[in-house]
Amino acid sequence: MKKEKKAINLKDVVSDGLSGLSEIVANDVPDDVIKSRTEFYKERFMHHGYDDREPYNLRVISEYCAELYSGTSRSQKGLCLMGLTGRGKTLAFSIMKKLFRLRVYQAADLVELWQVHGVKNRYEIYELLKGNYSDRGQPAIDVLWRDRCIDDIGTEPILNEFGTKQEVIDTIIQKCCNEFRDCGARTHMAVNLTPKMFIERYGVRAESRLHQMCHVVTLRGNDRRRD
Repeated sequence: MKKEKKAINLKDVVSDGLSGLSEIVANDVPDDVIKSRTEFYKERFMHHGYDDREPYNLRVISEYCAELYSGTSRSQKGLCLMGLTGRGKTLAFSIMKKLFRLRVYQAADLVELWQVHGVKNRYEIYELLKGNYSDRGQPAIDVLWRDRCIDDIGTEPILNEFGTKQEVIDTIIQKCCNEFRDCGARTHMAVNLTPKMFIERYGVRAESRLHQMCHVVTLRGNDRRRD
């Protein structure tokens, strides 16, 4: 008789409780602990409807979540998921929103806000996006819950302001990169473009900033919505 596999519980795999999250510092977590936490997040993603037709996609996202929870040096950078429509980017971040309380913003909505606020009040958009990373005394899990995610990058319109075309998201990426460099503010992104298409639209500098502040992963597979 085949023994039934016991469901993974996070309490079973976190042997050190929340001690690893007490400070915002890089820490060494044993490989076997990361592996166990990765399996836990795989189960959570599948529970919330993320299928495993492309094991690579599920594995890399779950591994990042395990690193994120553990507060390792690798998790100090955000996660950027790239790929054409239907690869599971938005679903992945919607699940991470439930697990980690991400603040998710649509790229098109940010462009609209940019236009509505006008030149003098643009700082309000940055305040909206900003997380309070300056208080290093806060538990890391509290800071983690202040992460922001920008979804559907590449689908937003180009702003035509006073006859001048402007890529708002390019400007916001630059601002987010500066905050990452200055105080470690973490940004996650879902990009509805291939790497080549991203460079064609936003340029090499924006692509360089993307790699500076995020682990960039190109998701594999076909459009899941057509299956």
